[in-house]
Amino acid sequence: YYNASAKVACDQVQQLVLKRVRDAKADEERLTGKPAKMAICGDGRYDSQGFSAFYCLYTLGDCRTNLLTNFVLLPKAYAKSTSQLEPLAAKLCLKYLLDLGFGISHFVTDRCSSISKVIEEINLLYGIIICIVY
Repeated sequence: YYNASAKVACDQVQQLVLKRVRDAKADEERLTGKPAKMAICGDGRYDSQGFSAFYCLYTLGDCRTNLLTNFVLLPKAYAKSTSQLEPLAAKLCLKYLLDLGFGISHFVTDRCSSISKVIEEINLLYGIIICIVY
């Protein structure tokens, strides 16, 4: 299931998502005359509750455009424990967008202890992202 969804469905959906994000970013830059940065909110969802999940789906959205910006589906095998899946998935999602050249000004999440370390690491590599935890 993971191989089929990750290699086929996720890749194709992700390409459609990125096209919409690029179009929205280009429209904003055309209107404002300056580079557009996204205010991202992210959260993970597991296939089951507790510490027995096999998959984590982490989703990022832009608060200003209300667009889905990126997502990743990670199986438990990618981390030592279920609790490490969400921070790893958040890191992969953010790095993917930043590597493509998208600017991120803010990141809103609900996982302070584990995600804050990810943001510190990303800030060292890419610059300042303000992290807001609710």
